[in-house]
Amino acid sequence: TQQWLMYFCPFCGTLLQLGRAELFQFFCSTCTYVVPVTSALTRSYDFSHENKKPDGDDAFLAASSSVAGAEGSQVTSIRCGSDGGECDGEKAQFIQIQMRSADEPPTTFFKCTTCGYQWRSD
Repeated sequence: TQQWLMYFCPFCGTLLQLGRAELFQFFCSTCTYVVPVTSALTRSYDFSHENKKPDGDDAFLAASSSVAGAEGSQVTSIRCGSDGGECDGEKAQFIQIQMRSADEPPTTFFKCTTCGYQWRSD
């Protein structure tokens, strides 16, 4: 498990900020509290064992790998988006995922029901 250490001002409760590198101290941006850093604050992580196959809980990976297999996919009338134009499909399964901030539209992933071609619309 990953642990993050955060230090708070004992007087006002504000999150302490790290001072400039040459000062080696935490300081409160609200009051005058300052505490020196007494030991090195280092963390190292080994990500070599973190790679795993995607599971069904990750909606983005499920949608990008197989729209048909994604939970909640629907069918709509849309021309197939294949580059060559060799498919005359008029229907596709789709799923929408909010990948950016809430004030931007969701990304829609499509899969042609005729040829299986997949594309996305941002």
